[in-house]
Formats: sequence, structure tokens, C-alpha cells
Amino acid sequence: MNVTSGPKTTGGVMLGITGGIAAGKSQVAEYLCRHGNFTGIDVDLLGRQLLESGQKGYLAIKDRFGSCFFRDDRSLDRVRLRRAIFTDSALRIEINRLLHPLIREAMHLRATAAFRAGAEIVLVEVPLLYEAGWQQDFKLVIVVQVANKLALKRLQQRDGVSEDEALAALTARMTSDERVSRADLIIDNSGDWQTTCRQLDLLIPRLKEMCKG
Repeated sequence: MNVTSGPKTTGGVMLGITGGIAAGKSQVAEYLCRHGNFTGIDVDLLGRQLLESGQKGYLAIKDRFGSCFFRDDRSLDRVRLRRAIFTDSALRIEINRLLHPLIREAMHLRATAAFRAGAEIVLVEVPLLYEAGWQQDFKLVIVVQVANKLALKRLQQRDGVSEDEALAALTARMTSDERVSRADLIIDNSGDWQTTCRQLDLLIPRLKEMCKG
């Protein structure tokens, strides 16, 4: 994946956190923000906001695909869109082309606002960080890693999808090995939560020290 240039953030230090589907990224990010006093940004949440009726992402999808992914009441059928993205690689590329620049812009605006409000470190959760080529936006990238079999089981339980649907979602992303090979820091979330927390407690002071340089 090529590294892409994009908007810049004015202020402190941005850290990225990523990982495969059902790796536990959100839980890890929330712990780091709470115990490390970091400000958190979830780009999935930004994306959902952009897909609300009348917002930039909603309009981009409507302009490109017409009524294909919309209900009779003109609301976006997110479940239908998500399933289509996981099963159609060409569609996934096109949707990402439309939405990623909008999400990236929103991310930088949110981070800049946080720095102006006094934040020193902003931790941004980006599921497709490497796939989108955004790694240069961050001083450091943390990868949350789990075994593929465990991720598959968690995804089926979390989203109530079949094994085939879960496999399609997992294989639509970068492989775990490739993601780990690019990481600055790795958290293994394959064990129990207490084991993960011990890793995070050791990581927090290390992150703060690394962000000083």
C-alpha cells in the first residue's frame, strides 16, 4: 500500500492504533486513554457520522451509486453496504476512495481541536490505517494482535454472522503478519484481559517517554 499525503494536524502528538477485525482495538484504546490521560478519536465513529443523512459521506455514496444502498425512507442501509463491501473487492476500493479522504480530514480537524483544548497526546483508532496509507500521519503506530482463529470466533459472536461471512470480513483486510511487520509497537490481546492490561500498564509510560522526542 502506498503512503498517501493528506491534511496536517496542528498541535501535539498523534498516535495511531490499529489491528484486525475483532482484535480488541477499541477496548485497548479506551484503556490507554483512561489510564494514560490521552485523548481518543475513533475514525469508525467519524465515518458513521459522515454517513448520516445529508452529511458528506452520505451524499458521496448517493451521488455515486444512486438508490442502490438506500431504503425507501432514504436512509442508508448500512448492513447491506457492509456486506457488499466485504464480498466485492472492486466496490470496497471505490467506497474507500470516496470516504477515506473525508474521514481523514475529519480526523485531523478533531485532533487539532483537541490540541487547542490542551491535549498533549491524541490516540486515534484506525482499523484500515495501513491499508489506507495513513501511517505517516502518526508519530507511532500500535498494532493490537490476536490469533486468526480467535478473531474469527470473536467476530461471529460479536456480530452474529456466519463463519463464511466472518472469513470474508477477515480476508478483506491486510494479513496479521504484514500488519505486525509494520508496527512500531505490538499488543498481544490473545489471552485474558488481565494479561493485556499488564502489557498496557507497561506501555503507557513508554509511550509518554517516546512522545517527548
